[in-house]
This record gives sequence, C-alpha cells and structure tokens, in this order.
Amino acid sequence: MDYAGDTVGTFSSDPQFLTLPQIAGWQIDTAPACVGEVMADLPALQRGAVWNVRQIEELWDSILRGFPIGAFTISPPDGALGRQDFKYQTQGFSQKAATHLLLDGQQRATAIALAFDSIWVRQDCMAKGALWIDISEPPKDHERRYIFRALTRAHPWGYSRNNPGDRLGSAAIRAALRCFQLVVGRNAKSRPSDFALQEVWPWEAVAPVPVAVDFR
Repeated sequence: MDYAGDTVGTFSSDPQFLTLPQIAGWQIDTAPACVGEVMADLPALQRGAVWNVRQIEELWDSILRGFPIGAFTISPPDGALGRQDFKYQTQGFSQKAATHLLLDGQQRATAIALAFDSIWVRQDCMAKGALWIDISEPPKDHERRYIFRALTRAHPWGYSRNNPGDRLGSAAIRAALRCFQLVVGRNAKSRPSDFALQEVWPWEAVAPVPVAVDFR
C-alpha cells in the first residue's frame, strides 16, 4: 500500500507533512505504524472517538482514491490540559514523549490507526475494532471504489456490504454466529461477546482480507 502524506497544521510553524504510518504511530506501536518527528497526544478536553463504521470505511476509500482528507491541528504540549488515551491505544503502549497535542483530527487519526492495528498478532482478546477490505468487485452503481469493512465488538459480523450504515438482518446474524461457532469450536449457546475479533470476519464480504499486516 502506498502511504501518501497528510498535512499537519500548528499554531507556530509552517505545515508539516506526515505519512499515514506516522499518524497511526500516535496510538499503535507495531509495524508498519511508526514514530515520526511529530508525536501527538490527546488532551483530556476532547470527546472520545465517535465515528461510525460508514465514516471509517468511507475515509479509507477516499485515502486509496487519493482524495484530500483535511489537515490535523496540533499545538505544543500543555500539562494543564491533561491527557486521555486514544481509542486503539493498548495498555502498555510504548509511546515516545509527546511533542504536540492533537486539537482537531482525532476521528480521522483513529480511523487511520485502525488499519494499522495488527490484532491477529496480539495475545489479548479485547481488540475494539478490526478493518478488512473486500477485494471483490464493488456492487454496481456503488459510490465507493474500495469496499472496506470495519468490525466492532458489538457487531463482530460487520454491517451490510451494500450499505455500511445498515445492520444485518436477524437471519444473517444467526447464520454468521453459527458459522463462527463451528469454525472456532464454540457451542451453540455462544454469544457475540464470546468471540474475539481475531476469530471472526465480515459476514457479507465476498473476498475479505485483513488490512493490517505484521512486518516484524
């Protein structure tokens, strides 16, 4: 994957250009995410990550199509503002000392980080999200060229392929759960919360492939 640079604006210097792996490195500490000259922290005054699945998938479609995704606004560190963890920042995250605070762009930065989180090489089972891409042809007359599929703990089977804002019907959910139970070796009483995201896949995908790859 070719990682194009994104602009980061500050209050006191000229714009800087960061790669997507460097932006992911603000909360992901496994390759290919990496640390650059700008290491942003998240101030406590910001609300949490609130983007839905559609917004995440559409951002990545835009990135691969070369569309601008906007600048990130950062400022010098300010201890009085406090800090909070990013959504995908794991316990024990080996973060380099922050050089800046991220004032605007948390939702985009978090959506970018999701694609770099190689949950399949981690030992924990509490991953909050996973990003896949369906490499089959997109549906006809579809506005997206690349069909990304984001999974969450609440919806481990994913959302509708044709409309990522729509949940799957009850019959599709039951079919997905039964298949997961058989593949993973769980009994018929297993609930969605019993499955780690490393064990499942987007149900309505034709040819799903995880986006994150471990380069170690």
